[in-house]
Amino acid sequence: MLMEYMKKITQKLGIESNIDRHSIKSKNNANADLEYWEIQNEKMDTDAYVIYRCDKDYYFEIEVYDEIKEQLKNNENMTSYAKFIFVFDNLEKQTEQFDKLYKKGNAIAKKKLRKLFYNDSDVSIVYTDDANISFSLEDNGINYLEYHYHESTTNSKELISKKLNGYIYNISYFDLEKLFLVQGNRLFRKNIRIGITKQNQTKNEIEKKFKEYILNGLFNEINIDNNISKEDKIKLKNLLTESGYFNTTINLPETFWFNHNGVTIYIENSNKNQKNLLNRENNHISFNSDNAHIINGAQTTTKMYNQFHEITMKINELINKDSSSINFDIKATVQKLKKDLKIKTIFIEGDTKYVETITEGLNTQIAISEIDKLPSEKETQNINDKLKDVHIKIIRPGEYEDNNHISVLTFAKLYCMSILEPGKSKNLNRDEVDSLLEKASNDENLASNIKLMVEADYWWVNRAKNEFDNIYDKENKFVNILKYGKNYFCSYVMKLNVDDYSEEILANIFYDFIDEFKTIDNTLEANEFKKDDLFKKIEENLLLKDNNIKSEKQFTKFKSSFKTNKSKILEFLNREDNKNLNMNIRLSRYFKDILPMDIDFRTITREKNNKKEFYPKETYPFSSKSFTEIIDNYEIKYEESLFKKEIEKNINLFVLDKENEKIKDIHFLPGFTFSAYNENAKKVFEKTLNAFKIGDETLFPKSSNNISFHIRPKALNAEDTFEFSNGTQITKRAFYANKETIAEILEKRLNENKL
Repeated sequence: MLMEYMKKITQKLGIESNIDRHSIKSKNNANADLEYWEIQNEKMDTDAYVIYRCDKDYYFEIEVYDEIKEQLKNNENMTSYAKFIFVFDNLEKQTEQFDKLYKKGNAIAKKKLRKLFYNDSDVSIVYTDDANISFSLEDNGINYLEYHYHESTTNSKELISKKLNGYIYNISYFDLEKLFLVQGNRLFRKNIRIGITKQNQTKNEIEKKFKEYILNGLFNEINIDNNISKEDKIKLKNLLTESGYFNTTINLPETFWFNHNGVTIYIENSNKNQKNLLNRENNHISFNSDNAHIINGAQTTTKMYNQFHEITMKINELINKDSSSINFDIKATVQKLKKDLKIKTIFIEGDTKYVETITEGLNTQIAISEIDKLPSEKETQNINDKLKDVHIKIIRPGEYEDNNHISVLTFAKLYCMSILEPGKSKNLNRDEVDSLLEKASNDENLASNIKLMVEADYWWVNRAKNEFDNIYDKENKFVNILKYGKNYFCSYVMKLNVDDYSEEILANIFYDFIDEFKTIDNTLEANEFKKDDLFKKIEENLLLKDNNIKSEKQFTKFKSSFKTNKSKILEFLNREDNKNLNMNIRLSRYFKDILPMDIDFRTITREKNNKKEFYPKETYPFSSKSFTEIIDNYEIKYEESLFKKEIEKNINLFVLDKENEKIKDIHFLPGFTFSAYNENAKKVFEKTLNAFKIGDETLFPKSSNNISFHIRPKALNAEDTFEFSNGTQITKRAFYANKETIAEILEKRLNENKL
């Protein structure tokens, strides 16, 4: 990437530090322009980005994105949690690329595209078009109002002067859209709500009215356009009407100004010495859009853009498909409609301290309820401070909700689950939210508990149905658990005090969760899951169990069963319906029905290397706790550490030899251990302690040090961090065994088994 171009990207991202850049090559498209950036941020930690150019003559490909994601996972010099930055010229170009890909994609690809382009919190969009905007004013700008406010305060050193300047103009949607095209959703970062994310009556009504304004204007333009023949006008109006596009006598474009509250654009002055952020001339008003926020009118800006785009695209398709060759330029007509649609626009130039109160006062198109305002309340802010450590935040209504950004009500429900009240969470009264927030704000374990609930909830939504379908048919009485049991499952995970919420662990817990209901004589109707009585029965059952008792007789029976059923196990592992499941889950599912006992195990997959020999595919991660205990106590001795216990632990290990996407062989190695490498493990542990004591993460042992073990990231995403001993936030880490170490132990054990 050219230096000038790179400078533009770094300015958009707010990056000022030195960048370690590496070009990334794609096999799917040799012309793709991607770079991997590692940047030392202001906290002296390292942030990682993949810059994916989709501007100018470059374009986005889902295959290239997937390929690069895989490269990140398999390259030890790069982190798999690097944040992707998609670079487009502007929103319009982004939309064009999206439309092309969306048309030819299947249902799965379309869902993925929507998330990547518009809703993925791990993807940022950067536009490179000039941020300087100029709006045209009617009648040489004489039709406007203005108002000014000046506040002066004095501290011990200087006089601080803060101003608010307000101006009202009539602006065309054509100009307003120019602002949206170069900034996108970044414009709404100061608004109470970005948009209504869920379908509801209010949202549908807004979209319907906006559509009517555009269609009524469109029909009017067709009537008065002298470039369209009378015959073509009749054909065109019939074509539109037959396709569901109607002309009505209400919501005419000329009346939009009277029927709509308007838009408020706040020009932020973050530098008290900065002047002329808003340049007003006779017939133009100009400003740098990087300083702009739309604090009222997000619905107008986004929904009008979407409706104009959708109507233009669909009518253009209709005309192109029609065999009568109608002569009509839909794009030119739409551009004229955008210029004719006038919007009352308030410009406010001033300090950011006034934004919150102004925003609350202006958002009246969709009334702000008390629940909308809660994210600004003291308890909620206190909760967000606690949740920072796990990078979860209670968001404003209308902002995109995902695992790390949750609404007030979602948080309240998750908190109920964490305090083992899943029934209450499912039947939560909004009036109880305030008391729950107050209680949560004083909960010392809030962050870790909510994190666990978020992960359990996410797993259920994405995996539970697949797991259930592989165990039971749709007529099974337990199907109601799948329908209504999500909140119960989350509380069940909480009750077990799980410290490892990996996918395979949660899948195994899911099987146990379903089994709990086999001993409960209940109808399992929806209403039962809205109470906590049923969950109390599950808690009682858990107290009666001791899952750690596994007799030698049972274990001998298991080993015998494994040997006699080896061919059946391989057949099961290679079944097409198991293809998307990891090996731990596949094996757990198979063994669940063989013996009435639990077996704790790990798996290692081997694939053929350059020497045509089976070799470990990945390094071996130890429990996160064996590393995190150092964070609070880096004076701990190796002999007292959890890491030493992990090293000396006997593991039931399954080794799976994979070739051409099929498992060719499986070996069972009970008592697998790293204890022979205790000396090297101690060296690695002490080097890690030393890195903590000095406060330098670069001193963490690496696999290239060749001392059997190393430290590397083990996090859910790039935001999953901890505070290092130097006070900076760095990505969570864990101890890992080198591939060479695993290979040596496996070779010795497998050779012993042959004797």
